[in-house]
Amino acid sequence: MSEIIKQLESEFTKLKSDLEQSTAKNVDEKMAAINEAIETLKSAKPEVTADDLAEIKSDLNATIKALDMVQTRVKNTGNANTNTQPEAFGDVLLKAMDDAKDGIKEMKAGHRKSLSLNLKEMKDMTFAGNFPTASASVS
Repeated sequence: MSEIIKQLESEFTKLKSDLEQSTAKNVDEKMAAINEAIETLKSAKPEVTADDLAEIKSDLNATIKALDMVQTRVKNTGNANTNTQPEAFGDVLLKAMDDAKDGIKEMKAGHRKSLSLNLKEMKDMTFAGNFPTASASVS
């Protein structure tokens, strides 16, 4: 029985030694592969040159200037067209009739048979916006 135990211990020691050597070999191989990958990354050079960066920076500056110009124009255009009060239908109609008063006079005198009025940019077409007594009419 002691012989069997000695044989088992011997086999166990041999297996343990083989396993340790195999594990150490695998670890060494993995570490070598990792170190090689690190060295490859360290030695890699970027594909972008200084000239490329200068060209990109120049394009960026030109784009920023163009956008500044567009923004300034939009602000100026927005300020020029800003009307704080909406124009009601009645106001637009009065302005159009005032612009066409010569044509109305010719029609009244019989020299003209028709007249055109151009109404533009009415911002308030609501019932209440065009009739001051709208609230009394609805109730």
